[in-house]
Amino acid sequence: MNFDLYEEYALLGAFYDDAEAVLAWPDDVLFRVNEPVSAWSPAQHLYHILRANGMMFKGIHLICQGHRLAVNEGAPNVAGHALLTQGRFPRGRMQAPESVVPPDEVSREALENSMMRSRRKYAATEAFLPLIPEATGRIPHLYLGMLNAAEWLRLTRVHSRHHHSIMQDIVGQQETA
Repeated sequence: MNFDLYEEYALLGAFYDDAEAVLAWPDDVLFRVNEPVSAWSPAQHLYHILRANGMMFKGIHLICQGHRLAVNEGAPNVAGHALLTQGRFPRGRMQAPESVVPPDEVSREALENSMMRSRRKYAATEAFLPLIPEATGRIPHLYLGMLNAAEWLRLTRVHSRHHHSIMQDIVGQQETA
């Protein structure tokens, strides 16, 4: 699979701008759960995305640095191949790994701190973009198989947009309820 790495990276940058706008939502919107759409509030979705992105950026960095965790074998599984090719997550089919499940209560301060850390890792990833095409290592994803750095970058973008879309649907449902 070939992706335009710079386009994926730019789209992630646009996501972060959108995420900053979400973070500015009033408390009654940001922290409210709308069960018909999701069991998580927009704040919890945002926390989840930012935490997961940080881990995915770290994977990209490790692969590009030739870290011992990056192995030169494997490939995305069927689900991983479909997700990366289609560029979208099917809703309700995957469960977040425990390490990125948001707490029941997320504070605005925790979100702001997570945003700052995640944006720093995003910015640091730009230096690795020229290295990605030559990086041969792969790191496993819990559900999607062995992913290379380009696939991790695409996954980060697709995953971010997936949850941003859910947050938008939560708000849309709230406004009509």
